[in-house]
Amino acid sequence: MNIKLNKKYLLSFILTFAVGITVSAFGQEEELKKQEQRAASIEKMQQRIAEIEKEMKEGEFKRTQALGEEAFGLIGQIDETYLQMKESYQQQVIQLNSRMRQVWEKIENSEGVTRESLDEKLQLLQSDWDRVYQRLTHTHDQHLDQLKDGIRKLRNDFSTAAGQAAQELETSHFESMARWEQTHEVFLNVNQTYAQIVGDTLVHLKKRLREEPGNRELADRLEKVKDRYFTVQRRLQQRYRSHLGHLDDELAIRMIQLEAAEEGKAKLQFEQLLEQLRDRKNETFKNLQVSYRETISASESVLTEMNSRLKTATGRAKENLEDQLAEFQAEIADTKSALQNSYSGQISFIKKQIEHLTNRLSGADEETKKLISTRMNDLRSTVETLTKNSDALKANADEKVRR
Repeated sequence: MNIKLNKKYLLSFILTFAVGITVSAFGQEEELKKQEQRAASIEKMQQRIAEIEKEMKEGEFKRTQALGEEAFGLIGQIDETYLQMKESYQQQVIQLNSRMRQVWEKIENSEGVTRESLDEKLQLLQSDWDRVYQRLTHTHDQHLDQLKDGIRKLRNDFSTAAGQAAQELETSHFESMARWEQTHEVFLNVNQTYAQIVGDTLVHLKKRLREEPGNRELADRLEKVKDRYFTVQRRLQQRYRSHLGHLDDELAIRMIQLEAAEEGKAKLQFEQLLEQLRDRKNETFKNLQVSYRETISASESVLTEMNSRLKTATGRAKENLEDQLAEFQAEIADTKSALQNSYSGQISFIKKQIEHLTNRLSGADEETKKLISTRMNDLRSTVETLTKNSDALKANADEKVRR
């Protein structure tokens, strides 16, 4: 596999995402069988590579060289098979994205449909999304581990045997990692859209209940949607945190590439790739923080409602409400702590970024120095904003403790 092939797959994804694909229930069942076959094929190839490793340690040089070439080919085939598996899940995400947009448009335009029926569709969407995302993430993590393992092998046991072929495959592995982390962000954005739709439903139900305070059915539905909203946001936060870890892996690999690159055009190319990658990490931090803040806002709104109900509650109902109140206060505190950690983590990350750019200044030409200086000023401004947000959150927490 080579970089041209990688670009072909990337172009295929962009075109597919733009056009959209419709798959019948029968087609999905067939695709599931294909996925199982692909997984079994990967397992067989991994077993053969393990056998080759053992044989290489015991064999003569000529035999070792032939085994290395075989392993090289298998590692490439495994990568290709993982790509096929993820493309299949990607098509299902495209369908989910289309269905979400349709639900969103109906909510926005109120096209003669009831919120109740839309809410039912949202619940089905959540179930479908969680299932697809779980499968996709599992496959993606397995692929990431495979790529790391392949790079390790090519640098150690197989380096002499595979020669130039190993260098080509290692470069291919780097690009495969980078491409699929970007694709993963598309999936996260779809998940974010779903959270927004559920949040909009929650706001609508609150408004309806204010208009019809005695409507028990409406109140029950509000509780269910409320629970779903918090569940969706927490899952989204976990997924963003996981993605930050993936981006750290990719950053480490890009730094290795940068250190190995010769001066001039190649070095500049990897510097640009690193900057793009850091921008994506900062954007992921931003999205994570938005989710935290929205969760805190919704939680505090629920807390206000509980305190209001507590004033008139008696007996067992009052005790239950007090327990729920304590649980909710603890969850809000945990979310605020996570948000505070996110601010600190991003500030630390950006400061390292500024340090890296400072080191680049000494050997740069005048035009590049101007670009780097502008970039550093933007980053310092971001740090100031994050620090203010962090201080405001801490001050707010201290004020509540004093009360």
